[in-house]
Amino acid sequence: MVGEAVALDVRPAGFVLRAAGAAIDVIASLVVGLLLVLLVGRLAGAGLLDDASSAACAIAAVVLAIVVMPVVVEVASRGRSLGRWAVGARIVRADGGGIGLR
Repeated sequence: MVGEAVALDVRPAGFVLRAAGAAIDVIASLVVGLLLVLLVGRLAGAGLLDDASSAACAIAAVVLAIVVMPVVVEVASRGRSLGRWAVGARIVRADGGGIGLR
């Protein structure tokens, strides 16, 4: 039962499942961010980027991995990120439907 007196057929996930899913999501984001920053470092080391461009690309890579990627994954998978998929949880709206970008 939610605040609007709508009965849901889904069971809320417990703290441990939420924490495990969040940890998996954070690790995945860090790995993607690290790979992107390493790619920028290789490009800078090869002389394809100057110092200012490599710094800007590194910042863009971190923002992409920490902000953009999780939002795109959540919306594209209708509330199931890698961590939530691994623990069997998903985000739902108050009416029980999948989330979307509104």
